[in-house]
Amino acid sequence: MRTFPSGREERLDYGLRRDVSYLSTLAVSFVRDTRNDATLPSSGMRLELLGEVGTSWIGSTYSFVKAQVSFAKFWQVTRHRHVIGLDLFGGMILGEAPIFTKFHIGDLSELLPNRALGLSFSTRPSRNLLRNRIGEMTYEDLAGRVGVTYAIPLSR
Repeated sequence: MRTFPSGREERLDYGLRRDVSYLSTLAVSFVRDTRNDATLPSSGMRLELLGEVGTSWIGSTYSFVKAQVSFAKFWQVTRHRHVIGLDLFGGMILGEAPIFTKFHIGDLSELLPNRALGLSFSTRPSRNLLRNRIGEMTYEDLAGRVGVTYAIPLSR
């Protein structure tokens, strides 16, 4: 059982079939990276496209299609080497995917720890700063994120 701060209790749903199940997928990805530095870029872009299919034809109990796109672009804006970055992410799952292949709120929010090796180490909901439904979301079939950063490098 999961108990919410309001006192409401909810039965945990692990999103898996009760009997023995197998997950077999075929994944294809494409990455183009023109950033000048992988950790503190000041110019360039990074594009990643990922497609994944699970089907009984390759031995999977779950049948689904997962697609995701990630794009980041960086610009140096002043002679003092300040950097503006734009980060976009979108993903969608069609079909019956197991819980650990779904999009997790910790993967999209900077306010929660992300998953390590597909495992979530936090059961806390996302901070609901805008008073919308994000506080109720944990594992979803549709995900999106837009981020803007402004960085001031102290040394190079």
